[in-house]
Amino acid sequence: MKVRLEKPYALPCLHTYCIRPCLKAYLKNCSRNQMRPSCPVCRSTFRKSDMKPNWQISSVIKVLGVERTNDVEQTDIDDDESNNANSSKTTT
Repeated sequence: MKVRLEKPYALPCLHTYCIRPCLKAYLKNCSRNQMRPSCPVCRSTFRKSDMKPNWQISSVIKVLGVERTNDVEQTDIDDDESNNANSSKTTT
């Protein structure tokens, strides 16, 4: 399934994520669990009001028509698991 990336926002730490599909679900989950959201990369906490639109990334998404596919994500996960399994079998 393809999901169009929409409305990229920069966090105070300057990492950027799209509202849909990523940030919207994450913020909803944080609110439901009464947790303060944190950046998935650097773990710095932020408030929703701290997020600012990232117009540069938005322009790139519009020009390239960037989409996120679940197939690509699953392939990446499978590759990582395969690499981890292979490295745990290696002995020195």
